[in-house]
Amino acid sequence: MALGVHNRLFFEKICEKEPGAEYTLYFVQEELAAFNLLVVKQEAMVDMFFCMDYGLGRKYNLYVLSWLENVRTCLERKIPLYYAGQGTEKTKAHLGATFVPSFILFKHRRPVFDRLLIWPHAMTGKILCRLGFWPDVTNPNTVAQKGEMAIHGRRN
Repeated sequence: MALGVHNRLFFEKICEKEPGAEYTLYFVQEELAAFNLLVVKQEAMVDMFFCMDYGLGRKYNLYVLSWLENVRTCLERKIPLYYAGQGTEKTKAHLGATFVPSFILFKHRRPVFDRLLIWPHAMTGKILCRLGFWPDVTNPNTVAQKGEMAIHGRRN
């Protein structure tokens, strides 16, 4: 799952520009298998990015290991809040995370779309689906064509 794309310069300069930014590196034998970009401050630790070689990461459970390592770091440094970041909510819930709802508020240039988007979600989804702006995830017969993205769930 990709939540964003950053160039190499971002990862090279982030520790210089963001106070508290640091990397945790995970090696399998002498091969770099994963890294975790964190912002660590006394009031909170923010898990910004976890990147791994999928094959090695799965084999050695590096995602779970990184989670445990981050919690251990928070306990040792007496950091009261660990913000685990976006994505992989199902896995994070399994590991004991508590989710705080968030909302993105925006306004379209065309007021009719604002009205449309504030209707109850079921009605809005149906209308946007019929207009071709939203996939019909309620229809099990809807299959993504080769080269298209299949959406397997909705985020609230």
